[in-house]
Amino acid sequence: MPARIDADARRRDIARLAARLVATHGADNISLRSLAAAAGASTTVITHYFANKAEVLEAAYRASVDQARERVEALPGDDDPRRVLLLCEAVLPLDEPRRTNWLTWLAFVGAAISEPRMAELQRRRVAGHRELLTHAIAAAKRAGRVHPERDALDEARGLLALVHGVASHAVFDLEDWPAERQLDTVRAFVAQLATPPAPPRPGSKAAS
Repeated sequence: MPARIDADARRRDIARLAARLVATHGADNISLRSLAAAAGASTTVITHYFANKAEVLEAAYRASVDQARERVEALPGDDDPRRVLLLCEAVLPLDEPRRTNWLTWLAFVGAAISEPRMAELQRRRVAGHRELLTHAIAAAKRAGRVHPERDALDEARGLLALVHGVASHAVFDLEDWPAERQLDTVRAFVAQLATPPAPPRPGSKAAS
């Protein structure tokens, strides 16, 4: 009797393979046929799990997000003093799996301009990580590791923008942005959270 195929696992495997293909070839350059060839299967097998290329690409994006989520879920909780930095390390392109995640996400940036569903996936990914950082910074603030005048959400926004900026450079130029430089840049931001925030500029909304 043939072994029963786990449909969810098979779908997940195909999505992760599609994510790797997107990272190496771009979303526009993969097809159901090329995906089937990479999977060592027929296009009929692919279409059994996905109705069309659009479904494959969305699943590929979600698969790359799930991989990052798995790394985050393995981290210690908000009471760990390293939590803020570890949340950044979980997504920085410090190794090949994380670099592949970034290449997959970046490949869909153009699509998000004209495809509302893809834009929503991008927003959810960013918002989810921002929320985790906000909770971690707030916990560090309660523990006395972040200056009491610093706003957790504002600092999370700034830190996430820094992480995304560093990642977008490092993913294409690892020689200029090796892992240690990526980490040093983020560590410097996290370290200054213990100091008082800079006073608001005259005329700014915060100063009024």
